[in-house]
Amino acid sequence: MKIAIATWNGRVSPVFDVSRQVLVLEVVDSQVARRCEETLGEVAQSKVQRLCELQVNALLCGAISRPLAAMLAARSIEVIPF
Repeated sequence: MKIAIATWNGRVSPVFDVSRQVLVLEVVDSQVARRCEETLGEVAQSKVQRLCELQVNALLCGAISRPLAAMLAARSIEVIPF
């Protein structure tokens, strides 16, 4: 499973819609097997596309707009806000 955490200044980003970076954790047998920082685009569609390319299963973030959350849900990416 891959989990993306929206980051800003080393913390969870308060609003995913303006986030440009994510920390991607690959979890195997309840342990973090790999971690890397990745850059996202500025436009909502490019953020969704990048998370799909990274094969992310879930996104942990602060606030997120309903349209962006719906785009992620349509791609089977679980959104865990706040």
